[in-house]
Amino acid sequence: MNDPELQAGWAEDVKWGGFRALLTVDGGQAVLRSRHGTDLAPAFPDITDPALRQLPDATALDGELFTWEADGAGADRVRAVAEPVAPPRRRHTTDDDPPRTPLDRPHVLRLPC
Repeated sequence: MNDPELQAGWAEDVKWGGFRALLTVDGGQAVLRSRHGTDLAPAFPDITDPALRQLPDATALDGELFTWEADGAGADRVRAVAEPVAPPRRRHTTDDDPPRTPLDRPHVLRLPC
């Protein structure tokens, strides 16, 4: 993504407002966990079941769960499905701890030279 505030050699990933999740497939089992370690698999069999059928063992995918709505990306449906297994936590806002450098922005990474 091009961001005029980023220096050359840096990249930024868009935050869609969904759930960060880690999906692993290993030993005939698909596990979907939140960034806090909460097991999300019971809430998202539509993700874990196909992953188990289609991905090879020893696979790990780190990404964000969100839905694509008519007016763009949204996360309300994802939150509604996940809430029984992952109750909402206090939301962090940029006002709580504003970024000071590109390294303070968790979605920014330095590209290899």
